[in-house]
Amino acid sequence: MRTLLWLLAPALVAQVNVPYERIRDAAKEPGNWLTYSRDYTGNRYSPLDQIHRGNVGKLRIAWMRQVNETDGFETSPIVVDGTLYITEPPNGVVALDARTGRQLWSYHKEIPKDLRLCCGKVNRGVAILGDRVFVGTVDAHLVALASLAISTAAGLIAGMVVFKFMVKLMHSSETQLNEADYRMEGSLCTVTMPIRANGTGEVVFLLGGVRRSAGARTDDGKPIEKGAEVVIERHENGIAYVKRWDEFTS
Repeated sequence: MRTLLWLLAPALVAQVNVPYERIRDAAKEPGNWLTYSRDYTGNRYSPLDQIHRGNVGKLRIAWMRQVNETDGFETSPIVVDGTLYITEPPNGVVALDARTGRQLWSYHKEIPKDLRLCCGKVNRGVAILGDRVFVGTVDAHLVALASLAISTAAGLIAGMVVFKFMVKLMHSSETQLNEADYRMEGSLCTVTMPIRANGTGEVVFLLGGVRRSAGARTDDGKPIEKGAEVVIERHENGIAYVKRWDEFTS
């Protein structure tokens, strides 16, 4: 039972609950950064005092996140109850555990190939209200992400996939698993080359902050169109076996 609870623990993180009253009174929450510039005074001042002139020289890197993009990076992080929300070029949103840097979930929107930009693929960050994370994309869309639903579903999916993997590991003496099997299962991906009926396609996903791709197919042989969001259920012989994201969330 403890193992199952540990596997489902991600479902308990990144659950946003930011009514307007919290944003209005953001100055009363020194440990959070609920809106652009922190609060409505717009002075971007934090009253936190754990870091001061006497110890600032002793600071060391706790964690870092690398983005697989050489374009500009202008996001202003939002921090809510231990979760840090940022936008990443070229057109994505990521939720991170502020203490460890672990990625909790991500969203990426493909950019039209004919899009013309004057000043790079930059974004100033997200906004949060209620249980939604809002982002203005570089191609002029306003997207509302249901962070509570995403984090809960992602946690349940990850728990289920990892649980299936552990059962497979403990009961199979024939299947040889490599490092990629441990790391890829449960990853949320985007189909970049259509998965043909009873055939293969390609997906891209982030792994350790690096954009990666893999050949992909479905267990039931059904096709999946380009641009669809899918989850890797297992990885065997260089092929990622995927299932539609909406099949998990519906």
